[in-house]
Amino acid sequence: MDSNRGLLSRQTLLSDTAILIYLALFKLILHWLTSGGYGYFRDEFYYIAASQRLQFGYLEFPPMIALITALTRGLLGESLFALHFFPALAGALIVLLTGLMARELGGGRFAQIFAALAVIIAPAFLATNSLLTMDSFDQLWWVMAAYIVLRLLKQDNPKLWLLFGLVAGLGLMTKLTMLFFGSALVLGLLLTPGRKYLASKWLWLGGLIAFACVLPYIGWEFVNGWPSLEFWKAYASGKTYPVTPIEFLLQQIAQDRLHPVVAARPVGAGIEVGSVGDGGVPAVDLAGEHASEHAAGRAGRDRHVDRARPRHQDPLEAAPDQPHPGGALRAAGGVGAP
Repeated sequence: MDSNRGLLSRQTLLSDTAILIYLALFKLILHWLTSGGYGYFRDEFYYIAASQRLQFGYLEFPPMIALITALTRGLLGESLFALHFFPALAGALIVLLTGLMARELGGGRFAQIFAALAVIIAPAFLATNSLLTMDSFDQLWWVMAAYIVLRLLKQDNPKLWLLFGLVAGLGLMTKLTMLFFGSALVLGLLLTPGRKYLASKWLWLGGLIAFACVLPYIGWEFVNGWPSLEFWKAYASGKTYPVTPIEFLLQQIAQDRLHPVVAARPVGAGIEVGSVGDGGVPAVDLAGEHASEHAAGRAGRDRHVDRARPRHQDPLEAAPDQPHPGGALRAAGGVGAP
């Protein structure tokens, strides 16, 4: 057999793709080795409680995180390692996809490794991929969707809108922030030669796939009187995260610049403003801006959680059938115990 051929050949083991896989495995193992070092995060009790009563929606989030938690509990148990298994896997996939995006953007081996390392050491990704949280999977769907769009535009393959629709649908069933990605993508297409895809049947079929994925959650909202709209109205009132839009924007800029690599971000560390191929690609910076959104947003929620949920008021009063995190918390003797 030719030494340069085969799965275990030196050429294969030292290929660009193999190196990206090694970096992804490094991140995966790093999180697994440290998964028990920080105890249970309060939201994890909420998701455990939600997973004990699966339904198509919950007051604060779509059903995907409860389903993932139920799968985790069924396969692996409720240990810290078990709960953090799939978030770590999602983080490893983000590393791999980031390197592949750098390749699609024309980056060589150095650019691909540099982009992957930028994600590995990013504080926002290190934090979210260490916890059972919607954010780990939300980030994964964003990056996966961006990679699909990048391949679609480079190959001029409109059938990839079907795959994009599936990923977008999974993203919407995880966290509705996927709507921001979709809005930015549509705007980018309108402002670039990529607007030709708006007349493609494949884009609209992809949209139907995304809608079909999220339809059970919409049905749950309708049957229950749209409780999440009322929740988000209260959430956006300024009591939970009391900053103005301008202050929030400045926080995103400041958080982005705190990354040790992002200030000198290479081509491929994120999808930046610009064009790819002949069709052009809308501007979506994932490795920096989306991560900083989670970091700044979580910091704000942590500082103001007591103000957002006073002990004398049940946040789920409007939806009495909702699983309440207090039950799991009290059972554990943690926060929320009387």
